[in-house]
Amino acid sequence: MGMEEPTADIDEKLKEPGSCKTVADILALATYVLGSPNYAIRWMASPIIVFSMKAPIDVMVPDGKNIDPEGINNAQTILMRIEYGIYS
Repeated sequence: MGMEEPTADIDEKLKEPGSCKTVADILALATYVLGSPNYAIRWMASPIIVFSMKAPIDVMVPDGKNIDPEGINNAQTILMRIEYGIYS
């Protein structure tokens, strides 16, 4: 059972600022922006400079169980910057 690619409607909705509310939304957006579920999962688990060398998943769920809405928003912002070629 493989992961389905996000639809165009979902992709457009997730591009709207503040529209991502869950880690699943970020994963769907990352899959769209980065081109595959594998790249999206790798991005979510890899430390990045803009998050002070923390992985996006650690910013979104800092204590390992509770979602931080600001972390979700920051991850969405970074993905949109990647999508539009804006380097941080």
